[in-house]
Amino acid sequence: MGVLGPVCVWDADGRDTVVRGHAAHLLAILALHPGRALSVDDLARRLWPGGAPPTARTVLQGHVSRL
Repeated sequence: MGVLGPVCVWDADGRDTVVRGHAAHLLAILALHPGRALSVDDLARRLWPGGAPPTARTVLQGHVSRL
């Protein structure tokens, strides 16, 4: 997912990695709300508009940890 290409992030050493799927969507949501805390429920509603899976909290924690 990308506006002009893939979504990439860089670590402190300048290494980049492509972010895909829900992790890229999550990163976009967070980037659109700088400095604002978003609840797990809010993030889950945005990532899974048709209804979040029972594992949504765990999945979100994993994506945030990797980002």
